[in-house]
Amino acid sequence: MVVIGGLVVFFSARNTRLDRASGDRIAFDGRPPHRVSEFARRCICDDLFKGKASAIQRARRYMRLNPRKSVTDREYFEILSNSTCAEFAIRSGYFTSPASREELNFPLAYGILVYENFEQFERLFRAIYALQNYYCIHVDRKSAAAFYNAVAKLTGCFENAYVVGTRVDVRWGEFSLLEAEVACARDLLKYKRWKYYINLTGHEFPLFSNRQLVRVFKAYNGSNDIDVQTEDIWKGRWTFRWYAAFNRTNELKEPVPYNLTTRKGELHVTASREFMEFALTDEKAQAFYYWLRDILIPDESFYTTLNFNSALCAPGSFAGWAKEKSAHYEARYKNWRTRQPEFMGGKPIQCQGRFRNDICIPGVGDLSKFAQPTNKKLFLNKLRQDFEYLTYDCLEDYHRNLTMRSTSNDFAFDDSFYRNLIFVKKKRDCRSRSYGVDYR
Repeated sequence: MVVIGGLVVFFSARNTRLDRASGDRIAFDGRPPHRVSEFARRCICDDLFKGKASAIQRARRYMRLNPRKSVTDREYFEILSNSTCAEFAIRSGYFTSPASREELNFPLAYGILVYENFEQFERLFRAIYALQNYYCIHVDRKSAAAFYNAVAKLTGCFENAYVVGTRVDVRWGEFSLLEAEVACARDLLKYKRWKYYINLTGHEFPLFSNRQLVRVFKAYNGSNDIDVQTEDIWKGRWTFRWYAAFNRTNELKEPVPYNLTTRKGELHVTASREFMEFALTDEKAQAFYYWLRDILIPDESFYTTLNFNSALCAPGSFAGWAKEKSAHYEARYKNWRTRQPEFMGGKPIQCQGRFRNDICIPGVGDLSKFAQPTNKKLFLNKLRQDFEYLTYDCLEDYHRNLTMRSTSNDFAFDDSFYRNLIFVKKKRDCRSRSYGVDYR
């Protein structure tokens, strides 16, 4: 046992790895390091989450007067190399003990695809880290050596996190993206305790604490939150063969295996353990996976098709009409320009940041949308620390406070919204394919 900065640290003789099996623990006093200054927290962040218009101008003026310089991947690798794992975890503010027995008994699994910006990846990893969970990281084969080395160095500190051995040269719109996703998902199956799977990228961030996520997934009770879009315009993606993104041949694609109805949705899911076992081991599911090799943007059709085909009876899949589910997707907060209500004659959702590739990169003026109880989405997509950096700083501070409050004995969370979602109420009964997971 040693004391660093007034904090008690327990670690093994190796002093190189925070090891669950050996009982390593770090006790925090509730005052971890914060990127956001006390002034910004009290005078800007709080008002941004309340939606005060004057706070947006104050925030932008603050950022102009206080420009942020990011830490390079190489500098981060040097920091990690010159610190013990315990020292780095303390300085960075990791929670390395389960907040509750409830969380300990309901482990989650994360598959994370990254390719650049270690600093932002580390902030995401720190926010979602919990001792009982499992974390598989896929680093793009094109990534710089400094980035890969830093990710490998960081995950080497944690027994329940690792870089997957299979590295894919990921190309958007091509099969390689799905291949990288499945590499992590398949590898995570060797860990038998986790109950729900979440896939992320390095540009996402949690809007709920780990304990709140556990409550949500208990309410899901084995059902899957997987997006589906039912418009006919997507059928061109699999009518012909594609040899690269947006390079279509005139050769017709062969029929879908087992006469499945191909669907389009989002790659990002929150799926039950049993669904993932099915998707990655079932003969029909795997035949469909390989059939996707030469269609356009196959990653957006794999999980969605499995979840919306009654003939497969995938565990936790949706038993209603696909159009019923299309309006209920809580896994991500994504503000697509092309999916705005104004396209259907409704009121547009404002983007106070900027649109890039038709999706909103949120700015400080968007923070009020992400605060509970108004927000019901679990993770925020397309968050970037290099754009209006207080957006990330304030959200990071907000999430840490959620996590701290989740440790209290009187923790309460109303899960009624999630218990009453249509995909929970219309979960398909597939007992013949049950893997015996208890989601209570």
